[in-house]
Amino acid sequence: MWQRRYYVAFAVAAISDLLDYTPLGALPIIGDAIDAATLPILYRLIGRFSVAGLLEFIPLVDLLPTYTIAVAVAYFRARKKQSRRPAIR
Repeated sequence: MWQRRYYVAFAVAAISDLLDYTPLGALPIIGDAIDAATLPILYRLIGRFSVAGLLEFIPLVDLLPTYTIAVAVAYFRARKKQSRRPAIR
């Protein structure tokens, strides 16, 4: 089921974005390391990824849940694409 990958990606993105709000994620080097580790995981799960990974490295922009938003957008695009495919019988 193709949706399972997006559920796992959403969980990874949500955890990564929540870690940005903790004191550990607020430290510049550790927070960037968490973001750098999250990007290839999400890329592996979803396939392609947007500029959200690069936005995480800009100061103060990383306070937004960019990974979670990017996974949600990718999920809805994939769902829309799946709904346009004709059913195979």
